Amino acid sequence: MVKNKTITSFFKRKNEEQQVEGIDDEIQESKRQKGSTSEPVIGPDTCNEQPSEIPQANINEVDVSSLERDPAKRLEMWKYPVAARKQVRLEYISLGVYQPKLEEYKPRGPKNNLRRFKFAWFRMFPNWLEYSPTTHKAYCFLCYLYKDKPNEQSGHSAFSCEGFDNWKKVNDGNNCPLLKHIKSSTHKKAFVFATNLVNQEAHIENFIEKQSEEQKRKNRLRLKGTIDVVEDMKLKKRKRAV
Repeated sequence: MVKNKTITSFFKRKNEEQQVEGIDDEIQESKRQKGSTSEPVIGPDTCNEQPSEIPQANINEVDVSSLERDPAKRLEMWKYPVAARKQVRLEYISLGVYQPKLEEYKPRGPKNNLRRFKFAWFRMFPNWLEYSPTTHKAYCFLCYLYKDKPNEQSGHSAFSCEGFDNWKKVNDGNNCPLLKHIKSSTHKKAFVFATNLVNQEAHIENFIEKQSEEQKRKNRLRLKGTIDVVEDMKLKKRKRAV
């Protein structure tokens, strides 16, 4: 079962930093447990790899009705044709953040100190946090939408491309990577970018609707004018007949 957000609910402003009090309990629990001193090895930054030549496909070749939801499997934004990216982004926003509720999230770490993703974190970070059941890692939905350059040095590729799974660090108070991520300039820019995109689309739809009403009014006036001309011609014809 996947929990989806709509466009209207997606950008509802929330103070996420005040919603993470629930993490404190986990922090206390982690202090009572024997922690591992080793840090997980993060793979190479595949986000920064230069792409092979990507043909500029026609926008009609992009089927937005069947976009991949899994953040680990979906196509990177910069691989879409430039002309299609706005449509793809809006479709993803319409689909919402990918937050699957699983019976069990895969654990990682040493056997005596296993850690795993927690569904409760979706409630703490409802507007951007995603999870892939394929890689068992967390991702940032907003940064995915924003990132359209393969060699972009954002410093937050773990959330936008590689995926994050250092669950032990989530219990590290103010050093929690999830909290640090929402404070990053990249994430803030991504939030503004997505918000502006939705607002712009709403403005365009508004404009089209108003324009449509205006067009109807003009059409009625033209029709009335045509009827008046026809009636006038009939009247003149009758007068000549007399």
